[in-house]
Amino acid sequence: MDAKLGFARKFIVSYPIIFLILLFRQPHNILHPQLWAEDGAVFLNQGLRLPLISAIFTPYNGYILFLHRLIASFFSIYNVRYAPFAFNLIALMLMTFSIWIFMTDIFKHVLPLKHRIVVVLILCLLPWHSETFGCLTNVQWWLFFALALISLGNIECLNKFWKIALPVFVFAVVFSAPTSVLLIPVLAVRIYQNRSSRNYSFFLYTGTLVLIITNMVISKILASDSMPSLLSINYGYFVEYFSNSIGYRIISLNIFGKALSIHHLQKGFYHITFTVFFIVAAILYVRVLAASSSSFNISGIGLIYYIISPLVIIFFLRPSFVKYVVVEQGYGEGERYFFISSFFFVVFVIHFIHVGIKKAKYAKILLIVLSALYLMVVADNYRYPRYKDFKWNEHITKYYQLLLSEQKPREGEYHVPTHPKGWKVRLPLFSPTPEQKEKIKKLLN
Repeated sequence: MDAKLGFARKFIVSYPIIFLILLFRQPHNILHPQLWAEDGAVFLNQGLRLPLISAIFTPYNGYILFLHRLIASFFSIYNVRYAPFAFNLIALMLMTFSIWIFMTDIFKHVLPLKHRIVVVLILCLLPWHSETFGCLTNVQWWLFFALALISLGNIECLNKFWKIALPVFVFAVVFSAPTSVLLIPVLAVRIYQNRSSRNYSFFLYTGTLVLIITNMVISKILASDSMPSLLSINYGYFVEYFSNSIGYRIISLNIFGKALSIHHLQKGFYHITFTVFFIVAAILYVRVLAASSSSFNISGIGLIYYIISPLVIIFFLRPSFVKYVVVEQGYGEGERYFFISSFFFVVFVIHFIHVGIKKAKYAKILLIVLSALYLMVVADNYRYPRYKDFKWNEHITKYYQLLLSEQKPREGEYHVPTHPKGWKVRLPLFSPTPEQKEKIKKLLN
């Protein structure tokens, strides 16, 4: 079936379907778009004031975020009304692309197409709402997922177009997703595997590794914030943090959904039980891979690595969040930190079923039963809650009216709220020239 569908045809057929499934989970994200998190308070604010080059090399929380800055740079006070729509639409398109990648032939050595379709559907229908959804600020997590998939794939099967386009995509993602540092061990193995052939994979993975190291150096030079000291980390929190992360955030939410998990599964007993289940499953999975020489490769082991490594790096880089999870028993924050692990957990489960159950008939029956149960969970969690409406369009209209008013202050700012925490887009107040007044009047009409 893979051979019958080329890259272009798979894209034309599957990309719109994935996009629509995601869109209908939160349609107001496009129909009534709002800026969220740092979208407005950081990227749009600085995009309106700084030249592109200056904005790109202005780190945020110590990181360079190339794509965010590039997109924000296209806006001025004259088209700022459309910023929420553009931000959210681009985020949704990038999310779709990140999932669609798994449909391509570069993963047919991991799973046959029918199983990849199952994985893609599950990823589209995860039964918990993530703050990464339709948000340009947090689309970096989706982009990293795409890059991590590419690091595990067989990219030699790409056609000429994708072999040219992929390095551009890699460059943009490496300088937009700080978590790209997690790719380093996998890239090192892939480079070693291809060292003798010096093929396309060798040069792409080597180039990606160089870009990641370059990004780390530049970020270190530009950043004003220092990394948390290893001595300041409370290592006694690790077991409970890991148990909560795997047992609740990764397994409970992804299998039983947010509604059921919140009301019935926020207890240490369930966390520990599910975590032990995962550890046992991971051990069995590795043994199955080891027994099958065709399956024992970086792609299989890489799935486990990409489940665990994001949790470990958050433990070291976000000690305040770890304290929130362990000491305050917090369940409602930081969903983005578990996004990558959740996605790779889904791939891990389906791949385990594929390689672990030798008789295809039993694997098919198990998939059908699990799918039926999962559909009930999805039905209860399909529609995502809408963001609070901060009346963006109304504020922009008032802003334009204020610019045309004779009673406005000559200097200052008009603040547009975009987040419950009080974050705002700050639009400059000034005395427009006659040409600018005509332009603003047209925008009002």
